[in-house]
Amino acid sequence: MAAFPLLLLLALEGAYQPAKPSLTAISDSFESLAERINPAVVSIFATGYSVGEGVTSSRELIAESRSLGSGVIVTEDEYVVTNAHVVCVRRHTTANASTSS
Repeated sequence: MAAFPLLLLLALEGAYQPAKPSLTAISDSFESLAERINPAVVSIFATGYSVGEGVTSSRELIAESRSLGSGVIVTEDEYVVTNAHVVCVRRHTTANASTSS
């Protein structure tokens, strides 16, 4: 008796074919999403110092490091989440919001 409901469920599941969205609908959906989240995306520029590579003199021992990346504002008080490699050498970090309309 327990197998009958399972077989019926499998038969019904195979019969159900959800409508597939058109490529235009998918494109419109991504465009709408991008427009909504764009204000939360920021560019991040970080500078700092690191051990120089290929050091041949004491003057080259410390090198200025720069990194560029992106992040997302996740809270109303503008807490930004980004990848660690973007800010790992930071001494100074600047985040700029998108200005495109």
